[in-house]
Amino acid sequence: MIENKYKSKYFYRALFSLSILLFLQIGCKRLEHPSDNVSEKAEASKNESIIQQKNIRRNGSMEINIDDINSGKVSVKEYVSEFNAQLLEENITVNSDSRTIAYYRIKIKAQYFSELVNKLSNLGELINVNITAEDVSDELTINIDAIELLRERLNQAKKSKKAKLIDSLQKELNNALKDKDNLKKTILYSYLNVRLYESTKVWHALELGYSYGKEGFIYIAKAILIIVISMIPIVLLYLSFRIFLAFVKWRWLQFIAKISRAKTK
Repeated sequence: MIENKYKSKYFYRALFSLSILLFLQIGCKRLEHPSDNVSEKAEASKNESIIQQKNIRRNGSMEINIDDINSGKVSVKEYVSEFNAQLLEENITVNSDSRTIAYYRIKIKAQYFSELVNKLSNLGELINVNITAEDVSDELTINIDAIELLRERLNQAKKSKKAKLIDSLQKELNNALKDKDNLKKTILYSYLNVRLYESTKVWHALELGYSYGKEGFIYIAKAILIIVISMIPIVLLYLSFRIFLAFVKWRWLQFIAKISRAKTK
């Protein structure tokens, strides 16, 4: 009897110790990898709060005159990297007056949109800026209501076991969910079109003047050379005529001298 009592006592102690060890092990595992779930939930709740509080879709375009176009191109890419944005398009062209135009299309998180616009404005002379802000709360509400309605109809169709209707409603629901996700993305992300124009200030004009002046100098030198070469036959003809006149004058003077000597005799 006493021996069974001691056995049951040790059994409960061992069971209690084992339960504590299992609890500690589970707790340690939760502490080892809490960041992934927490970060995902935090990001999701952050995005959801942005959508709920500010259902504003913002996009814009900017045109900037800049003295040093090369440093401007570098700055734009630095800002894209700084705000973890995406450079969707880049296009560099040169005008007929040798000025460079740089075009960029940028996708950026909505919370950084205004800050990016301010930084880009400091690159040079702001020619034009156009920012559009559209409240899409009603559109989002209509979309959510449509999803709920489709879910109710889908549940009713499943109860009645109508296969064709179930497939049709499921497709409509999937499309509505995609539309909702796309609408949320337009709220979470903004798009900005940026054009940088190379400035036409004095230094650039001098640079162009030197370029055009160099070409003009070569053109004038070629024209002068052509004129000189074309004048050579005329000069030779003129010199020949002068030599002929001198010869005729010399012969005439000799003839006059002979007549004078003949008269004196």
